[in-house]
Amino acid sequence: MKNVMAKLSVRKLIGIGALSLTLLTVGCLETTGDQIGSFLDNVFEVYEPQVVVGKPIQKNQVVWHIQSTVAATILRLQGDDGNDIDSQLDIVGSAGIEQDLNTDLKGFAIANILINDFFHPQDAPGVYRLGARLVLQDATTRRVGVSFIADYELVDGKVVLKGHAWEYAPSVLPVTETYVVAAADFDALDAEKAKIYSDFRSHVLTNAIDVGNLGSTPKRGDFVIVTFMMDKIQADDSFELAISDVKEGTDGFADDSRYILHDNGWVTGVVPGTFSLTANEAFWIKAVYSTAASGKRVIGLFNTANLSSSAS
Repeated sequence: MKNVMAKLSVRKLIGIGALSLTLLTVGCLETTGDQIGSFLDNVFEVYEPQVVVGKPIQKNQVVWHIQSTVAATILRLQGDDGNDIDSQLDIVGSAGIEQDLNTDLKGFAIANILINDFFHPQDAPGVYRLGARLVLQDATTRRVGVSFIADYELVDGKVVLKGHAWEYAPSVLPVTETYVVAAADFDALDAEKAKIYSDFRSHVLTNAIDVGNLGSTPKRGDFVIVTFMMDKIQADDSFELAISDVKEGTDGFADDSRYILHDNGWVTGVVPGTFSLTANEAFWIKAVYSTAASGKRVIGLFNTANLSSSAS
């Protein structure tokens, strides 16, 4: 970094510890039953669902047993008991859907469904194989992707699960949000509350400075830059903040960045320092995400004076 870092004094921060559309819409397929439809309305009450198979379609155009299997998957991910799900959805075998005991997804609702595959395997013509990708989102707009494959039979009007496997799916377009908070306001949050993501995020958003309209806010002082990674990070991927005078590229100074891991997957980057928010001393915060598939790339940019081009 050329001139900005000479003006930054680091403050100590305590770390917190292709399903064909025709298959779904032709009239010969069964329509969604009232029980399943009502249940899914409850599942989706926070977020308007979008079922995507090449283009958006209505959930009542999706055959009922697909909906049942998707619903059972969601409920297990949210931590519900398999026997309760079986009773609620007229499905058999929900307990066989694995749960992640280290990640609490109870507060997440379905935001998007993509049906990838739906067919009868050649070696099991009586079995339906469903492949789908889900995007779950919570009230703070954090997201997590899940891909699953389910094999099931239809017996006496019930879905009988024969096999189910899922994994977290990386976001195609990861989202970040960056804010600047006065250090005194940032430090006012109790350390225990800071461990709770919703409390931490609410505190940051409540005290965030409008860097494009400072008003009576001191132009130089002790500030904390906070960048939220809104998508769950994958185990083998990395996320870091880079500070730079230059908007372009992934390079920058990152030694003063600290990171908080909330709920086993959502990373927040924190950069404390003494600096100016004026245009002539503006710099860039780059959110840099690295994956084996796409390498290192900038997924978020923030300028401390709300500029659109590189600082001089």
